[in-house]
Amino acid sequence: MQGSRALIVGISLVILAAFPILVLKFLPLDRAVEFGGDEGYELIKGVLVSDGWQLYNPVWNDQPPFHTLFLGRVFQLFGKTALVARLVTVTSATLLLLGFYHIVRWRSDRASSALAVCLLVSSPYFLELSASAMLEVPALGLGMAALWAWTMFGTRRTSVWLIVSGFLFAVALLTKLTVLVLLPVVVYWSISGYWEQEGKQPAKGFNLKFLAVWCIVVAVIASSGIALFCPAGTTRIWINSHFSDKTFAAAEIRGLNLVDVIGEGSNLTFGCAAGGAALWRRGRVLGPPACLLLTATLFHIYHRPFWYYYLIHLSIPAAWLGGVGSVELLKGIRNMPSGQSTVLRCSQGAALLGWSALCSAIYLEAPLRLHHEFELLRGAPTADESLFLKTIRGRHVTNQWVFTNLRSECFWAGLRIPPELAVIPLKRIWSEQINQEEVLAALNRYRPSQIVIPPRWIALFGLSDYLGQHYHRVPWAGAEEWYERDVDSR
Repeated sequence: MQGSRALIVGISLVILAAFPILVLKFLPLDRAVEFGGDEGYELIKGVLVSDGWQLYNPVWNDQPPFHTLFLGRVFQLFGKTALVARLVTVTSATLLLLGFYHIVRWRSDRASSALAVCLLVSSPYFLELSASAMLEVPALGLGMAALWAWTMFGTRRTSVWLIVSGFLFAVALLTKLTVLVLLPVVVYWSISGYWEQEGKQPAKGFNLKFLAVWCIVVAVIASSGIALFCPAGTTRIWINSHFSDKTFAAAEIRGLNLVDVIGEGSNLTFGCAAGGAALWRRGRVLGPPACLLLTATLFHIYHRPFWYYYLIHLSIPAAWLGGVGSVELLKGIRNMPSGQSTVLRCSQGAALLGWSALCSAIYLEAPLRLHHEFELLRGAPTADESLFLKTIRGRHVTNQWVFTNLRSECFWAGLRIPPELAVIPLKRIWSEQINQEEVLAALNRYRPSQIVIPPRWIALFGLSDYLGQHYHRVPWAGAEEWYERDVDSR
């Protein structure tokens, strides 16, 4: 018994330690131009903040401030490189996995926790998000650490852990608001009396007073952060960008639908089935991930747009259900009534056969998917292969300002995008938070030496006359149109 326990502990430690080692050793964190479509936004924002520009005004931003401010400080201390930014995310991903392992293990066992971690690591896009300087994993890493601290409070009943949990969750909210998808777990634990104290049975009834204290801590820290770092009008930017009628209307046409990407994690779907089948046996253990999966699914069915990286919100509870459910089903089969009758033997054999088929559907795909994503990321285009970087090095750059949608390439070239124009996602266009007058005012203010933008932006912002007066077109093989400022242009 001790030997098997030691083996499970060893395997768990290897799994948790292997992830950052594999990412650092085998992925081109210091060479790839871009991991994930939104990485360029975070890199450019971090550089501008590190150079002293004010977030939100003039640097437009529809996300909370913590990650950008932290990244700007890291750039100041360690240099403005993609590797530095990505190491922040790799660290966050490791924290996410550690927190996930411990909250699963809190009411389950190490085998369930190790399997759940394996499923999460192999879930769609998890590896990409863990290597990219994007917001989702840093926010969820802090959120998972907050849940971990909550379990420490639930076990030890020391108030400092409740405060630590609330503080971490508030910082996670100040990183990205989507971390709210984890809130149902805290609520579930609170109303189900999920406590242990000195080896006693969990208390019955409601523990809403703990939830109330936790919410107060979260609210105080989060509101203080907003008051300190967000100027007036920031919340209006957030609301209009994400929840305006025009954003919803445009997202219905352009954004992904939940059904479009959920099939990519078919093994996690079977994991959910295993967790659902085991609910009858360990409802208190599987209740939190089931609640989390239900609420996250309902939210994303309603909310638009659904981007591919939101799939991690469903992968976390699905991996939790799969890891715990497969182990609990096996325990249930082992505890089935035994006897010499043919009926009992056939029943247990059929149950074991069904469990084997279900686990095969859950776990056989995981290493193949993980290997496939590793290979995709290892083959990501590097800075030496970038057409933009090759072209810009041969051009005469009169100043460091470039107006372009190629944000990551601009970052690698050591150039800057005008702060007002650095962040132009679809949501800013959909919600009409940028217009022709603002674009022309910024171009006249900074006079970028190069403009490399999609043809649709030229039409959208009415730039044809302006480009004709001040710029000449540069032939190149990219999809964007390239313009260079005339030397004698005023």
